[in-house]
Amino acid sequence: MPAADDLPSLSPAQWTVWLGTAVVVHLIWGFHPVFSRWLQTRAAVPVDGLNLLGVCQLFALLVNLAVSRLAAPCGRSCGCGGSSGGPPSKMTATPTTAVARQTFTRERVICASLIGAAYATRAATNIVSSRFTVATNIALVQLAAPFVNGVAAWLVLRERVDRSLAYALAASTLGVTAAVVGQMDSAPQSVRTGDSGSQQRAAFGWVDALGMLLQAVSLLFSTAQRLLMRTSKDLFEPLQFTRIQYCATILVCLAWSLGHGSVVWQTWAHLGVIDWVMVFGLAVGVFFFGSTGQVAAVRRLGLGTYACLQPVRLIGSAVGSAVILGEPVSSTLEWLGLFVVMATTLAYALHQRTIAVRTSNQSYQMVASQEDEDEGEDSDGDARAGAGV
Repeated sequence: MPAADDLPSLSPAQWTVWLGTAVVVHLIWGFHPVFSRWLQTRAAVPVDGLNLLGVCQLFALLVNLAVSRLAAPCGRSCGCGGSSGGPPSKMTATPTTAVARQTFTRERVICASLIGAAYATRAATNIVSSRFTVATNIALVQLAAPFVNGVAAWLVLRERVDRSLAYALAASTLGVTAAVVGQMDSAPQSVRTGDSGSQQRAAFGWVDALGMLLQAVSLLFSTAQRLLMRTSKDLFEPLQFTRIQYCATILVCLAWSLGHGSVVWQTWAHLGVIDWVMVFGLAVGVFFFGSTGQVAAVRRLGLGTYACLQPVRLIGSAVGSAVILGEPVSSTLEWLGLFVVMATTLAYALHQRTIAVRTSNQSYQMVASQEDEDEGEDSDGDARAGAGV
């Protein structure tokens, strides 16, 4: 069950802005498997997945540092402390929080290590998975995020979960099965490549299954990452949080690239113009704007509301896969499966959002009632004391 603190106080206008931001962020992340699949399978010379990840993360880190430097004078002059603006609330950085975000402490080191490990593993499995299967299959697995969050809360945090989780998992499984069977029945079709112009897209096979399995592993670490976004809000600002992610991933990918010699680096000299557009789309678009926007949106809207918009990623992946990669959804059964998964995810996330709102309202009413009782007892005590005098 979503926590009540997933619902920070926002005005209607601010809520609309952050909701729109979350939609854009999900669309951007929907293009992640499109860009990475192109560079690993369609580029003039295919790029190694982990080497690609390290280079793109390095670009994103440089943009992050530049933006942080430009934003620092604004933060000092307006006293926002790097917060996202808006009226004071639980999410706004207090002076104590601002100091904590700049202090070197054991808690921050441990938290940063967990953030780095979770993100590096998630990013590596995420980018490699797109090499083995089409972008829509990657997005299909990613739509299981709300369900994985619910199961994790039940297993790890011992939280109660609504019985709708079991129904949602069953419906989502049926949808994925229908989409996979639809791909098996579809005939091979011509798809775009960066050099020869086209090649045949094969029907669903074990290679696609491997890609979806890698994406499932990535999803587990994505759940851990999103939990860390919430629990670390008093320790790291969004730009600091993403900077930790970049550094950890760059170190892992640099070690991988050095272990494979100069071969993996030589491919960069042979990339074409379109390939470099994909590189900067992945580095700046996804890894900088997508990552920073995701952290900010989760902290302002709450994880429950942000998860409600998860189906938007599938829209981005489907459009990008068809337009850029030339790998459109090819059968009615596959369309049906995608629709079932999207509808199930949206319905489940909205149901959890309703539960969170109800729980938050009940908690507020209980607190208000208790305060009224305390005030009544204080008034009675004052009256008795006055009568005794």
